[in-house]
Amino acid sequence: MTEYELSTELFALRRKLAEHHSGLVLTADDVAALTGKLKSLGIIAQRQEHEMRRLRLENARAVTSRHKDDVADAVVAAAAKPGSNVTLLTFERPFSDGAPS
Repeated sequence: MTEYELSTELFALRRKLAEHHSGLVLTADDVAALTGKLKSLGIIAQRQEHEMRRLRLENARAVTSRHKDDVADAVVAAAAKPGSNVTLLTFERPFSDGAPS
């Protein structure tokens, strides 16, 4: 079973259980099979949750990074305009002769 079959498997399991409106008797083997199936489905669901969390985190980082780049580009563009009052700060190193390092 793959991650892409999770909903199909869950719906099939639900249909199988729903067919027994008058009651259901499970043997020990039936219970073992059912709990094994539920464990497999739970593992797949957990993998999907981890993947979704990873993708959301990556997306948030990408959006934040793009935003920072956009802000930096806007500041540099504003500083480059003639007559702009935006100044890019440069710092000299302590005890420097003023030559670039």
